[in-house]
Amino acid sequence: MPEYLIAILLNLVSSLLSWLIVFTALFLFYVLHLIRRRRNLLNFLGINPQNLRIRVYFSSFLLNPGTVEDLENKKTLWGGLAISAGEFQIIPDIDKWLSILARRSNFFEYFFDYLSPKKFRTPFVQIEYLPSPRSYEDLKLINCTLILIGGPLHNLGTKLYYDQNLVFMRTNDWRIAVEVIRGKLAGRVLGPNINPNDHSQSDFKHPGIDMAVLERQYDKERNSTIFLASGTGTNGTRAAICYLISHWEELNKRHKDTAFSICLECPRKAVEPGSPWASSIADQSCYQNSTLHLELPQGLSDRTTVL
Repeated sequence: MPEYLIAILLNLVSSLLSWLIVFTALFLFYVLHLIRRRRNLLNFLGINPQNLRIRVYFSSFLLNPGTVEDLENKKTLWGGLAISAGEFQIIPDIDKWLSILARRSNFFEYFFDYLSPKKFRTPFVQIEYLPSPRSYEDLKLINCTLILIGGPLHNLGTKLYYDQNLVFMRTNDWRIAVEVIRGKLAGRVLGPNINPNDHSQSDFKHPGIDMAVLERQYDKERNSTIFLASGTGTNGTRAAICYLISHWEELNKRHKDTAFSICLECPRKAVEPGSPWASSIADQSCYQNSTLHLELPQGLSDRTTVL
């Protein structure tokens, strides 16, 4: 073979090897980034070897037999717990966010886990989606990470932690407000803070906004990490979950493994025309346009952020 052909082939092989090394290094960097991001999310959610389960409790409504209509407008004998369509639509967003904890995305991640010592391997996490039960005995709160979606009127887990004053802030559905109940700012009220008793149902006008709270707390007694996402309306609740999914890395950097609480405001979703709670806001996606009013502990407050 002529020497010039050998030189060309050697140059070609050398170039291919160089590119292969570059692409391999980039891909390994990407895999390591995914593994590091997954571990950060595990720490943020409070996942550990003794706690490999996430339970997501949604607001629930009790439908008694004879109160449900089928498509032919006939009363059925079916009854039981149901969740709202607005909260049901959150499930794909949560599932996409948490999916990196339930499965590996490529062969190299499996390979890295196989080579790593057992104590350094990324654990698989089981995720459950449940309607809030009607009795405290049915709440499964021990050795898990809880994501409680909805306020105390329809989520028993949220009501439990509100009643025990284990939170910094809580929503008040009837006043369309967020109340600070712990810390130096205890007693401060954020939002319209209207008094529905001053209005009859026929002349009550909703202010057109929802208030919401996103909070992380630790229940040492039950060895659980709790995330509470509640709003004074469906949009407020969805805004809290959207903020959690979109900003968890920032929250993780700011708060590490400590408790935090955030107050949000967003436009309210319209309800049926003529309802005393009706507003002019009709776009259901407006929950994404939320403004951050207050972030606790004190010292991280008065940040303004638009999603």
